[in-house]
Amino acid sequence: MIREAIKQDGQALAVCLAEFRTALRRLKGIERPTSLEDAQEEVDYFLENDFPVYIAEVAGEIMGYLVCKVSDGTVWVEQIFVVADHRRKGFAQSLFEKAELLAQKLGGETVFNNVHPNNDKMISF
Repeated sequence: MIREAIKQDGQALAVCLAEFRTALRRLKGIERPTSLEDAQEEVDYFLENDFPVYIAEVAGEIMGYLVCKVSDGTVWVEQIFVVADHRRKGFAQSLFEKAELLAQKLGGETVFNNVHPNNDKMISF
């Protein structure tokens, strides 16, 4: 199930976000994990500032998440992440479809994103 994130999701979402940030650092050759405290601050920022945040969830467990930014009616995917054990099961596609629906709702047709050049899996997505 894909749904909008709520404040009560913050702690579980922070665990995923810490994994996401740590994985991004690895792409840059940096082997330093992201603290849960730093991840929680980022999650709180997104939720308190009305970023569209969606969660892929099965039986109460977060499989992945998507954070969008809306700027001048344009939807940007800020972050999309699926927990390693749950990849290649359609969660990322379902999350991205939420971004596409948001863009359509705002009168747009395209969702934009930036991808690290070493992130081959995301580029192929």
